Amino acid sequence: LAASADLTAGIGEMEAALAGFGDDPTGVADAAAALARAYMQQIRFPEAEALTADTLGRLSGEPSTNLARLHALHAWAIGAQGRSEGVHDEAELAWTTALGSGDAGLELDVLEHVNAARDEIDEASTEHWALLEEKAVAASRWHQVAVAARVQAVMQADTDPRAALVKLGAAGEVASAHGLPEQAGWISYSRCEALWVVGKWDEALRVGQVVIELAERYSYQRLAFRTWVVLLPMAAVRGDATLAARWEQWVATAFGDSPLAASAYGRLLNGAITVWVAQAMGRPIPAPPDDLTDALVAMSNPHFIGAVETVVRAWLDSGRLDRAATAAARSAEIAAEPGATRMMRTSAALLDAWVSGSAPSARLALELAREHGADWWELRALRALDDPGAVRVGRKLGVSA
Repeated sequence: LAASADLTAGIGEMEAALAGFGDDPTGVADAAAALARAYMQQIRFPEAEALTADTLGRLSGEPSTNLARLHALHAWAIGAQGRSEGVHDEAELAWTTALGSGDAGLELDVLEHVNAARDEIDEASTEHWALLEEKAVAASRWHQVAVAARVQAVMQADTDPRAALVKLGAAGEVASAHGLPEQAGWISYSRCEALWVVGKWDEALRVGQVVIELAERYSYQRLAFRTWVVLLPMAAVRGDATLAARWEQWVATAFGDSPLAASAYGRLLNGAITVWVAQAMGRPIPAPPDDLTDALVAMSNPHFIGAVETVVRAWLDSGRLDRAATAAARSAEIAAEPGATRMMRTSAALLDAWVSGSAPSARLALELAREHGADWWELRALRALDDPGAVRVGRKLGVSA
């Protein structure tokens, strides 16, 4: 039900089912795992953590194979909240248990969530996701085939976003052919983000708004949020008040007065969203909170990189040079790390150009942006250089230079 119907209704039914299993350990374990996964898709990470922890305690002494899914989900729930302690060990325990079970279905379920946990602590590799795809194809488990194909394409987007778009198209065909609306939505979200990066903004906006409609229909709140934080930067630049107002309506309905995730990722995105919405609606732009410098972590997602840039630009525009300089320095440290992507290095150079006025940094940002085919980053580097070429790039994006 969670994959094909209203997820909110599905959660209610899963909660009732869990209560109905009583002292049946297998039923309790399976129902709790399904419910925890549904919580994850609604950004209810603390509830997923509490549910899996409580159920693991309740089922202490049961065979380890009955608990492997719960351990994998518990590790993922912790990592999704920006914490890393114990995540690696618990994820590896779950995977070792599943691998020794002789149960192909258990292996696939656990590996999917173990890889998600690894991703949260920056330990996932293309090999991990390729293994999931290989095993899923052999077992005709098309949900996991689509998941693994999408993530591998997203990883390729770090070096070649246009090639990634081709792979995402193929993954989307798998999801559509096998009636997998949730995964079709996630694949389209990834397409939206890649299209944004390569400057195909009209198409990105069309794709993204289709994802929002699907996510609203099925109550896929995590999918909706991730798509909104790609759409809002474009709405901000284009002054699209209608789209920003739709965001405000969605977030009020989905979360009310409940805070969004308090992880570094969530805090930084919330700060950027405030700026994007103000820009889109022509409101005064507030200075982001000072403590967001603590939320500058190494993440390669383009929307997170864009959020960092938005926060730094807002600090500069509000006269908070100290905060902007701290953020630029932290970005430079991240960009110097061995695993830094080209987009991370582009962003660091752009931030330094803004903060220090360095023409060499602006030229480096321009060079890297052009290598990647990242038009929005190219435009801002050209602006930093007062280069008249900004007019041409801005016209392509549908914005004034």
